[in-house]
Amino acid sequence: AWECGGLHELTERATVLELDFSGAPRSAQGGARVISLRHGECHGILLFLEFDLDGSGELVVSHGPVGASPSPAVQGLQLLPEAVQVRPNAECTLSAFWDSETGEAWAGFSA
Repeated sequence: AWECGGLHELTERATVLELDFSGAPRSAQGGARVISLRHGECHGILLFLEFDLDGSGELVVSHGPVGASPSPAVQGLQLLPEAVQVRPNAECTLSAFWDSETGEAWAGFSA
């Protein structure tokens, strides 16, 4: 989860969607439950790709932010309709959907 005014990670990072392109692309949905790290207002969800090049998890190329700074790699930001207040140690739910026909992605957050 992301807080406006800079990149402040409010929750731990989590895999919310896995896409398998070894065959014909198929629409996919997924989600994860995470614990918030600190108090803040969540304005959106930062989405980034990690490519598992050999299927073992040992050869991974990530487009994720490094530390507290965005990386120069392509990242997506799904803004929420309204900011969500997050308390420390609260359980938060992340969800995502990808449409293989349109290429559109959607992400959601609740705390």
